[in-house]
Amino acid sequence: MTVNAEAPFLRNRMQFLMGILMLVAGVAIYVTDRNPDAVYFTRFFGMPLKLSDPGVHFLGQFGERLPAFFHVLSFSLMTSSFMARGREMYLGVCAVWFFINCGFELGQKYKLAAAGITPEFFRHLPFFESTRAYFLCGTFEWLDIAAAAAGGAAAYLLMIATKKYHF
Repeated sequence: MTVNAEAPFLRNRMQFLMGILMLVAGVAIYVTDRNPDAVYFTRFFGMPLKLSDPGVHFLGQFGERLPAFFHVLSFSLMTSSFMARGREMYLGVCAVWFFINCGFELGQKYKLAAAGITPEFFRHLPFFESTRAYFLCGTFEWLDIAAAAAGGAAAYLLMIATKKYHF
């Protein structure tokens, strides 16, 4: 069967699978290099997920930037897998995810303003209920914005390289 018969909405399985793989790589960074109390998804497992001692950071400062890189890379690839192929479309997808990431990063710089414009109903939505805390407790870093830009560039190059993989 072809992709269209199984999942007509998925236009590029290779991009989708690469996006999932990059998302898993990003999760691995959180599990190995981040404090489990500061990571949103670890609470779903009922126990701390850090695989190393609390003071150990396998990737050092580089590991601090990788989540921003992998967020833009993985979500760009997964989004593009559902859209028509083309350089302009790919560039637009990467730009949207880059600017989303920048918005959240800037929200950490302008904490009170960002928390103030966060809609009240977010408190009741799964995955969004911690948005205010993310802004108020997060740390703004220009290097995270640079990492997000690199993630967008990497995603764009991967999209171009895999645009014909519609298996």
